[in-house]
Amino acid sequence: MKQYTLLLMSIVSALLITTLLFGSGLGLMATLVTGTLLITFFISFKQAGKLALKKGFFLLIALICLSLSFLLRDQVMLHLLNLVVFFGLSIVYSVQMIEGQPLKINTHLITRSLEQLLYPIGEFSVPITLLFKNKKNKKLKDLDPKIKSVLIGIIIALPLLLIFTALLASADDVFSSMIAIDLSFLNDFLDGTTIPKIIVSLFSTFYIFSFFHYLLYKKKEEEIQAEPFVNDDVEATSDTSKDIIVTTVLVLMNLLFLVFTFIQFKYLFSKANIGFDGLTYSSYARKGFFELTIISMLIIGLILVFSRFTKNKANNLLMSLMVTTTLVIAYSAIFRMNLYIWAYGYTWLRIVSLCFIILQMLLLVITCIYLWYRGINIHVIIASLYLIAYLGLNFTNVDYFIVEGNITRYLEGKELDVYYFETLTYDATDSLIKYYIEFSDQESHQQAFQDIKSVLVQKEYDLKDDIKWYHYNYSKVHAKQLLN
Repeated sequence: MKQYTLLLMSIVSALLITTLLFGSGLGLMATLVTGTLLITFFISFKQAGKLALKKGFFLLIALICLSLSFLLRDQVMLHLLNLVVFFGLSIVYSVQMIEGQPLKINTHLITRSLEQLLYPIGEFSVPITLLFKNKKNKKLKDLDPKIKSVLIGIIIALPLLLIFTALLASADDVFSSMIAIDLSFLNDFLDGTTIPKIIVSLFSTFYIFSFFHYLLYKKKEEEIQAEPFVNDDVEATSDTSKDIIVTTVLVLMNLLFLVFTFIQFKYLFSKANIGFDGLTYSSYARKGFFELTIISMLIIGLILVFSRFTKNKANNLLMSLMVTTTLVIAYSAIFRMNLYIWAYGYTWLRIVSLCFIILQMLLLVITCIYLWYRGINIHVIIASLYLIAYLGLNFTNVDYFIVEGNITRYLEGKELDVYYFETLTYDATDSLIKYYIEFSDQESHQQAFQDIKSVLVQKEYDLKDDIKWYHYNYSKVHAKQLLN
């Protein structure tokens, strides 16, 4: 039960840390966080038989004072520094408690502290192993290996299904209305900080647990595992168990994605009359792009993870099906973004986002190929494509396409957002001058002509000073020449 107590304390500390980081201030919450970490210190050291309050007593007093300081003053910058100092002193205090030597500030202390800071990251698999490999649970141990694998697969799938269902419901109102469970509470939960909060909570839990596990239990575990016992029967069934776990997860996720895909074909792509609580087609279609983009990214990562645990043809088929439905989801995102752009115009973010989801579709196809031809180095290919796309973005004149696209919309009867043109860089000068000349003698476009002229006048004014050689930029120099 020692490690389970540590895991529970780590979860509590992680939740408090997340609340602190995403809250509106420090004060009492900072004291709760640091106080909980101190309690975790005492409980962990006591269970490991390492608790000796006389060791590092001065450091302990300093840590307690730092913990209480958040309640006394309102110096925010000092409080932020106190958090850093508290963490640093905690590492030094833990090292001194283990080694039992008088505190000496030397190379050994620095090296040992850095080791204690970084090495726990390599122990992140320990809490997962602790949860899913409980050898003392006889009831679980007596279960049929296949049933046990299915149960593990369901446990893994449940949080994934919750996350993907929430994203799909947020992206598609029809899908949301067809779900029997009321997910309206997720509107407040799925704000811009949801994913960062989850990441911070998980990382904090793993790090705090691994910090103490490495400090107190690592060497003991290494001694016990010096002569590992290999059970051939377990080795023979391990691959089958992994296959069953992956199959369970994939079947549940494919069912969810197939329902969502059906809705896209029935309502979005066919432009059907929605009729759900007064929901119009335009309002239904012009949302959900970013949620669907996140889903496409997550699916690529999940498939790469699953492919490491299984090479079963049935699972490959299930993963290929998931890629296919994700391609439909990605196309749904493109479809929605195109409708949104046509309604509200082109912006830098919208164009780049659209190109990114197209890149994601290419990566999905490559990932599907990898499932059947494992010889290719998929990680290098994905990293290379991302790098190439990023370099391409640096050398592409996106602002030129923004002007061209918005003028095309304007010529087809849409409103021209000239105010957005003012935010564009000098890359847009060529296109702006082109339409400035074209509209100058057209009576029906005099308002657009005057608006573009004001944008060019402002850009010319901004470039009135000479460009220093050490500030040379081709777009600026080229724009200055054109405007002059």
